Amino acid sequence: ELPLYSIRHDPITGMTLTYETGTLSPELSEFGLSLLMQGVGQGLADQEQAAAAEAIGDTVLRRVVEHSYERQGQLIKDELKRVDDFLLPRLGGEPFPALPMLSHSQSRTDERRERVPERPRTLTQVLKEGPPRNTVARPPKPSPPKAADYKPIMAVQLQRANLAEKHMGRHDPFLVAAWYGLQATTQVPARERSTQWVSLGQRIASSAKQLPEHEIYDEDRAALLEVAADLMLRAALLDSEKSSWVNVTSTKADMALVLLESALRLDPPDSTGRLREQQAIACALTGRLRRAYAIASELRTIRGDSQRFRFLLARLAFLNGRSDESLVELGIAIERLGLTDIDAVKACRDLPRQSPRFRELTSVELEAISHAVLRGGTVQVVNRSSFPLTNVEIELRHPGQGGSRRIETFASYLAPGDDCSVPYDDSYAPVISVAGSDNQDRGRINLKSDQGSAQVEVH
Repeated sequence: ELPLYSIRHDPITGMTLTYETGTLSPELSEFGLSLLMQGVGQGLADQEQAAAAEAIGDTVLRRVVEHSYERQGQLIKDELKRVDDFLLPRLGGEPFPALPMLSHSQSRTDERRERVPERPRTLTQVLKEGPPRNTVARPPKPSPPKAADYKPIMAVQLQRANLAEKHMGRHDPFLVAAWYGLQATTQVPARERSTQWVSLGQRIASSAKQLPEHEIYDEDRAALLEVAADLMLRAALLDSEKSSWVNVTSTKADMALVLLESALRLDPPDSTGRLREQQAIACALTGRLRRAYAIASELRTIRGDSQRFRFLLARLAFLNGRSDESLVELGIAIERLGLTDIDAVKACRDLPRQSPRFRELTSVELEAISHAVLRGGTVQVVNRSSFPLTNVEIELRHPGQGGSRRIETFASYLAPGDDCSVPYDDSYAPVISVAGSDNQDRGRINLKSDQGSAQVEVH
């Protein structure tokens, strides 16, 4: 029989639950966190903060699901059935809302008008089957975001979690880790993030002590230590944001390295390579550059499809005097895997920035071709860069036959080689022959995107 483990009080549902045998059961925590994440996703105006919150929340939830479904079998089904019986009457018999990690929120009005009616789904079905199949003729419009309503939700739920931790005896450490992870990205002022992230990481690491002393829980302990180390590494990276890693020796990264090495002893296979990738970063930020490169080099097979990993390997290769290899890895990240954060690449000091190949990989390159037809035509703007362009604003300017004009268009995404057409009418020609001369007066395309700006003449 496995060691006893009890959760006496769940701060989300207010239910008192006791498990006779079995391993940690964090599905209720996933349910509670999903409601909170829905408020966070709708309430945050800062998209970068929202993405960070989702990333940390996803790390916790992913590991929770990985470490629980196989182990608990019928116990999970019985537990979720009890939750369904508790919740569905209070929801008026309507289907339980899909987890925000699995599907985007939809307009209730569009949903009622366009979706084929279906029977309510229970929480068990939601977790097992994922988002409902969409049967709409066209994608529904998302509901408008609510005005920063996540703050009161966070305040209440964090208070409940803290009370549960203080007064209710043993608690679900994954729930505590989830609260602290969300607190790190939504409640910490920018100027205090580095210090507070370390503090929250230490509290998450301490929560692992609540797990029973049995080897069956080692993977769960490793998952919590990974989340704690990730917060500490974020703090160390924030401190060294504008510096070369060759000059960095971070005590915060040193603490993260200790946690990661403990996690690797608890979960030695590390089949995904996530722990060792974090370990390589921690080694680099503590002055162990050769060891960092050696660890990262061994992960090419299992982490090679990750943009982040290839960028890390390019940086570590350069720091170890391997400039050619650095450019190869950077090329894979940008050209093959579609890395779009070109600003971060340009700002990184640990890359061969003087190389022509580096400039080729990071420059916005365009081609603009005019296609005239009867009563108008189009200008075809082609992305000749090595990377995709996102949130593209295109402006066609030219003092044409009908006087000075400006035509604008927008594209959310342009992959390398893709094009976007700018239409014009017969009163405006972007390429005009100059009378009495072999010259031509040409229009100009001005382009702005998340990756940079560029100008090019129309041909």
